[in-house]
Amino acid sequence: MGKKFFTRLFDWPLANRRRCLQHHTALISCALACIIPFTSLHAAGPEKNSVPPAHGAPLHSIPLIFEQNQGQLPAGTDFLARTREYSVDVSGSSLRFQLPGELANGRLAISFEHAAKSHAEGREEAPFRTNSFVGDDPSRWHTGIRNYRRIALPGIYPGIDSELYANGDQIEHDFSVAAGVDAKAITMRLDGAKTVHLGPEGDIVVSAFRGELRLKRPVAYQENARGQRVPVAASFVLDSSRDGSSRLHFALGAYDPTWKLVIDPVIVDSSFVTGIAGSTASTVACDAAGNVYLA
Repeated sequence: MGKKFFTRLFDWPLANRRRCLQHHTALISCALACIIPFTSLHAAGPEKNSVPPAHGAPLHSIPLIFEQNQGQLPAGTDFLARTREYSVDVSGSSLRFQLPGELANGRLAISFEHAAKSHAEGREEAPFRTNSFVGDDPSRWHTGIRNYRRIALPGIYPGIDSELYANGDQIEHDFSVAAGVDAKAITMRLDGAKTVHLGPEGDIVVSAFRGELRLKRPVAYQENARGQRVPVAASFVLDSSRDGSSRLHFALGAYDPTWKLVIDPVIVDSSFVTGIAGSTASTVACDAAGNVYLA
């Protein structure tokens, strides 16, 4: 094949494979729109990975999942998630976003300052695996990569756990604060943004190359002894530094410190001009077994 290569994108149930063969034309258009913006981010050559749609769903509605790093991603990355507009590398102490546009201009990060050093852990494993075949050197190929619907950052601060999961094509980020623990320990540092400001509805608006990333105003609650949710007033506090970074804290209303507190959710929303220069595909096809390939 020379420099030509193929990547087997996913393995999924037989019924879905048959749908793939029946709707390959729709798969081609959706794959080009949804997958290609993120295929050249983590390898010298274009690396093509993706995930299967839900049973009977078109490819444009593929569920957002977290792909575990089993050697196919850079060191320091525990998981990778892709949306139609950006991808995000997750480690035990940061989220690093790859946004549409030139690589040098499209990177921003949310770091958890003074967080414990740990690794993100998979939760709710998805019922399929992904494979990555890059170039013609088998030593760089990776198969049977696990995917998860949720990932946890346990003990990110003393007495505070964090969890990331999908809500449609958005990422939600929850903090669970144990009884007797002060939520003021949570500090999120934003780097790489052009500007960061607090929107009129309490959202954090992060302006980046060719678009915006929004952190929705947080919602907080506690559960009483009867299992009922008791709302707690919550909002963002934004501090800017001379070095160009910004820091986020939570301002919370009165609550019972003897109960666990949940800050839920911080939704990562976005609006970007999609497409990355140089990301192209000349062929998208299904084989007789229902596997999907990009070339």
